[in-house]
Amino acid sequence: MKTTSVTVDDLPTDGITVYATLLSESSGTWQAEYYSFTASGTPTPATLTSPIPGSVLPGSSATFSWTAGSGPTAYRFRLGTAPGSNNIYHSGVTKATTVTVNDLPTYGVTIYATLYSEINGAWQSVPYTFTEAGTPVLAALTSPAPGSVLPGSSATFSWTRGGGPTAYRLSLGTNGAGSTNLYNSTSTTSTSVTVSGLPMAGAIVYATLYSEINEAWQPVAYTFAEEGLSALSCSSASMTGAGTDSCTASLNGAAPSGGLAVSLASSSTAVTVPAAVTVAAGASSAAFTATATAVSSAQNVTLTASAGGASANFALQLNAAVPALTLSASSLSFGSVSLNTATSQSITLTSSGTAALTISAATVSGAGFSVSGATFPVTLN
Repeated sequence: MKTTSVTVDDLPTDGITVYATLLSESSGTWQAEYYSFTASGTPTPATLTSPIPGSVLPGSSATFSWTAGSGPTAYRFRLGTAPGSNNIYHSGVTKATTVTVNDLPTYGVTIYATLYSEINGAWQSVPYTFTEAGTPVLAALTSPAPGSVLPGSSATFSWTRGGGPTAYRLSLGTNGAGSTNLYNSTSTTSTSVTVSGLPMAGAIVYATLYSEINEAWQPVAYTFAEEGLSALSCSSASMTGAGTDSCTASLNGAAPSGGLAVSLASSSTAVTVPAAVTVAAGASSAAFTATATAVSSAQNVTLTASAGGASANFALQLNAAVPALTLSASSLSFGSVSLNTATSQSITLTSSGTAALTISAATVSGAGFSVSGATFPVTLN
């Protein structure tokens, strides 16, 4: 053409950049000049139409559709568990206005969608939210086993991810469910934490695992037992006179590396115990001997074992040792006896008390009677 003007109809009116190229032929060679204009009107980003924004997704698979908008030259579509995230799905750059997403989670929590429109070389985003199909599943502690004895002053707590949680918190305490006097973690996306400095007093530890679902924290409560001293026992709860009693200090779990020292004490000087006994590493008890001396009157003695802030008691009854003599008969009858003929009858002397008995002598009164068969003094146990 040799004119110097043209009229163009049906120009876009969406405010996008329009590129013009003017070609001029000189001496049989075409030379180009480049120009750009902005179309009248305002660009309109694409908008999601299906599923309806804010609705519950139909299941583990869904087809997302959007309008073409006015001015976009390409699109991107993302799904995630946080605003703007794409940990569930990212379409990449596409000119299509629909995508089908499979393997969607079905835990009933909020899912975030972002639809991007490329307009004049820049990406413009529009956010949306949906609710996953299904029901959330809270995280659950798996190790140490709930209700078990903690392994020592340090323990690693692990849990399942659940379905739907975006973060977790763990608290430990001895003041009832939800207490935090032992440990309180910050928000974490990890599924385990290691807690050090746990007491070893044999007390109940209350653990609470929180799952953050749809920006709300939901708790699950558990209990454990601290490792430590749990009982003090002896083979006999009553002793008479001097003697020894075999005793045992017991833990509610295996002693840690290096063993666990248990302090011992007696409430009376009549019973002596070692100052301490050590439960060997990996063992759950240690034996010791309580030694009692004879007392003149009965008394109650308390033995105490202490370790790691915990204590256990054992009540021991001491009885006075009292000698006593029992005769097998209170009287003897000889009946009729021929004159000048000897006859005899026996009587048994028994030590029936709680202490040894010494018989110093035996005497008889009355003419014609005598005692024989024993040499005095004699001691009966």
